[in-house]
Amino acid sequence: MNKEMYAYSLKLLTRKDYFEDELRALIDKRWIRGDDEDISKDIDDVIAQLLSDRYLDDERSLRSFVRWKVQEGYGPYYIKEKLRNKQVNISIESIYTVMDEEELDMEEAMRRVAQKYIRTKLKKKKDTAAFMRSAMSYMAYRGFPAGESLNILKSEVSGNESDFSEGY
Repeated sequence: MNKEMYAYSLKLLTRKDYFEDELRALIDKRWIRGDDEDISKDIDDVIAQLLSDRYLDDERSLRSFVRWKVQEGYGPYYIKEKLRNKQVNISIESIYTVMDEEELDMEEAMRRVAQKYIRTKLKKKKDTAAFMRSAMSYMAYRGFPAGESLNILKSEVSGNESDFSEGY
């Protein structure tokens, strides 16, 4: 096993959790190869050792990532897309499972996002229909399901009905 590569990997992992494929790409990018040099065996050995030592754990990374994104106010569809960008294939159901196991309240996250959006945008849009279209678009961008977003927006906006020139 390449000790320098292992030390570099540990240095990266002390800053944050990485998925196996992410770390593999970072290691590969860091090491310059000669014409006849094949470092894939060294990378495989380092990854195997990190897995064995439990420094690298995709399940832990997944839980950490989902927890972080939900706390930032993102929903399962946004999280799925970000994970896909990291070459992590996961279903929406699996994200919901992680959210349940980590006791993350998506409805509360949706409510916080909706309240913030209402505080910042409601005064600017006096037309209810235009505001709701805009708010639904924003909630979809944040990765929340449309039906649940609509229900939460309606309940949050109902407390601010006097801010609209007409009801919804």
